[in-house]
Amino acid sequence: EAIAAYREAVAIRPDFADGQCALGMGLARKGALDEAVTAYRESLRLDPNLAKAHYNLGNALNRQGWIDESIRSFRESLRIQPRFADAHCNLGNALAAQGQLDEAITEYREAIRIKPGLANAHKGLGDVLVRLGRVDEGIAAFQEAIRIQPDYANAHANLAAAYFDRGEYEEAAKHAREALRIDPAHAAVAETLDATKAAIDGRGRP
Repeated sequence: EAIAAYREAVAIRPDFADGQCALGMGLARKGALDEAVTAYRESLRLDPNLAKAHYNLGNALNRQGWIDESIRSFRESLRIQPRFADAHCNLGNALAAQGQLDEAITEYREAIRIKPGLANAHKGLGDVLVRLGRVDEGIAAFQEAIRIQPDYANAHANLAAAYFDRGEYEEAAKHAREALRIDPAHAAVAETLDATKAAIDGRGRP
């Protein structure tokens, strides 16, 4: 097992920061977030300038609901490695969760500037633009996310919701069906599809 191998590696070399970080990543994948945070913090004690450890710590803290702390970790990662596109994207997600929408847009756009093919950044940008009422721009961002990653269920789902809000029910239904094809358990988009069908049926009645 990977975690056992990582534990053995850090037991042999307890001062190996990358090993501690790798152990944290393995633990996080298993959902052992408290242990992962401990491993990341030990990694950073050994090497405070390890950008990926700050980034992964931010991800773990975010999953635990410690959003402010995750923001600080992402910012520290970016202080060390300013062109870390995924860190910009996840900082954008954390800022959006805190309602700091303009700042989130800045981070998403920087992530896209550095790594134009980062579908998560386009999708996150779309989410925030729609929240700000800039639906046309949000739709364009979702479309770009889907162009990059055609099987991105959440992007299809959010695009369906945006089209529904704009009254474009056929487009909404198309993307809702695609989201459900990719992820049949996606409950929110199932509701969107039901609402879309009802709207189309209601529009067709005399």
